[in-house]
Amino acid sequence: MTLDSVVQFCKDRKLKILLSIVLIVIVCLYLKVFFMTGIYYKDTFLKKEIVQEEIHYKSKGKHGDAEIIVKGKGRLDQNSKAEVIFNFPDGVSQQYIVYFNGSDKGNLNNVEIKDSNENSLFAGKYIRNSIVLYDEYNKPFYDDYIKSVIYAEGSMDTSDHKVPYKEIVELSLLEKDRIRGDIKLMAVAVMLIVITFVDIKWPLFLFKLSYFLSVENPQPTELYISMQKISWVLFSVMALILLLTAI
Repeated sequence: MTLDSVVQFCKDRKLKILLSIVLIVIVCLYLKVFFMTGIYYKDTFLKKEIVQEEIHYKSKGKHGDAEIIVKGKGRLDQNSKAEVIFNFPDGVSQQYIVYFNGSDKGNLNNVEIKDSNENSLFAGKYIRNSIVLYDEYNKPFYDDYIKSVIYAEGSMDTSDHKVPYKEIVELSLLEKDRIRGDIKLMAVAVMLIVITFVDIKWPLFLFKLSYFLSVENPQPTELYISMQKISWVLFSVMALILLLTAI
């Protein structure tokens, strides 16, 4: 082995090590963001933080910071209460108190929402995983006319600061917590990456796997090889787009 070849080998090895380190750092940062805990509120992700036994959900936007604070925790089937405070980007703050008074019948749970002055806003029933609340007569209560001010990318509509009562109840129960990323999109992206890696590492593996039962010693055509190389690029781009979309 000549001196030049040794020098070139060292350079290549250093480059590979450097690229590996960079890749590991990027993957770690991505996973940290992907598995960040919080809530999605009107298509905006608010990061969860615990501050002196209080739950804070925060997001930063170009129109200002939004924050939802939950003090205490509501519990179904027993007497309990929790405070839910909305701090909107324009400085407006609203506070709600949610009371749970035990189970009524079956999955029906008695719930009452009051404002900061203890004025009753809603009294009825809550069923976990239901799309609506129920009034005191067990009839569906629809409050979808109430608008929220937090939208995607931190945009705002300051004409109405009311929020759906069902959202308030779910927040008081901490039932909206989830990770930030979309597992399904990530799974598809990882599958594309694995397929591309296998196809690059062993170019004939997938080809022979497709034809070994019908053709003895199959050999790829020039067109197949050209399309294979194009697929490497397309699959890589698709995987990157899916990974970015997943968060």
